[in-house]
Amino acid sequence: MSFEVLRKVRRAALALSMLTGLAHVSVSTAAGPRNGLGLLTGNGELFIAGRDGSDPRRLASGVTAADSSPRGDRIVIASRGGLRLAYADTGRGHELWTFQTASATCRTIACPEAVTAAYDPAWSPTDDRIAFAAGAGTGDPAGRGDGGASWRTKIFTISSGGTGLTPLTAAPSGEAEPAWSPDGSSIAFTSFSDGEFSILVATPGSATPPGRVSPAGIMASAPVWSPTGGHVAFLGNGCNLYVVNADGSESRQVSNESMCVRGGVSWSPDGSLLALASSGARGGGAGIYVAAADGSSHRQLTSEDDSAPSWSPDGSSIAFVRTGVAHDGVYAISPDGGSLRAIAENHVGTPFWT
Repeated sequence: MSFEVLRKVRRAALALSMLTGLAHVSVSTAAGPRNGLGLLTGNGELFIAGRDGSDPRRLASGVTAADSSPRGDRIVIASRGGLRLAYADTGRGHELWTFQTASATCRTIACPEAVTAAYDPAWSPTDDRIAFAAGAGTGDPAGRGDGGASWRTKIFTISSGGTGLTPLTAAPSGEAEPAWSPDGSSIAFTSFSDGEFSILVATPGSATPPGRVSPAGIMASAPVWSPTGGHVAFLGNGCNLYVVNADGSESRQVSNESMCVRGGVSWSPDGSLLALASSGARGGGAGIYVAAADGSSHRQLTSEDDSAPSWSPDGSSIAFVRTGVAHDGVYAISPDGGSLRAIAENHVGTPFWT
């Protein structure tokens, strides 16, 4: 299975997009006001809209990834091949930008001279720094499906004002998918070394080498911190979902053997449950499930070709993307399986709270 599939278990993100295709979106786990939805389409257009998907407004195109600040007032976006605002091409290459959602102003924070490519931006819960993967070469190394042979990216942090570019670790390359812990003290990330994918946790600014939290023998990717910071969920060995203590102890498989997890995972606000999507490739029913974080129980909420589940900040509903039916789009359902409703019919993609 390609790494493009592995990377789709993302950090707590709500999913919504205005056209077809899945795009990478990540969202900070720190608490804060979330007054609307950010909408990133499969063809790289970025919108903001109301919490119910209403009144979408296009902010930019040429966007490869985005993350909202904890307060929801800014969005950091990664652009590859040129960012366009109101369809006026800036002529720039791989860069990170911050975008003020209220004023619709945008400015660069990481220039091509400093980093040659930018991927996977993640805003710190403390609102003052941004982590991202950067490196040489073209294309997204996490999506090439070459078993990691061309992983030449490493993780940096930079202030939200565009200063203090700092490597997270001393490793020369092989790092991607940074995820901040809820208190902002640590960053979990996917590492490729010696032919193996694993989840490591590092402390920004510390000389202490990062520690491994995923068990040996599991090809691990896409870390997602629990809201309390005590656990990390990740995808392993293709399409299994695991949870491990933040110190690397007591790893357990959350998905059962009939599930093939794909298209995103999201923690409940209290950290006791996980929403996940299963493809049905292993004989189980396709759809959205809610699983206990210890793997002791599973409840199927939907039975369609659904993906990218994301828990609302108040815990009252789970949004997800539905395809393959007469009315593709973004839908929401309550955690007990009731109150199914359309948020944005005929629009497919990956949403996040702003």
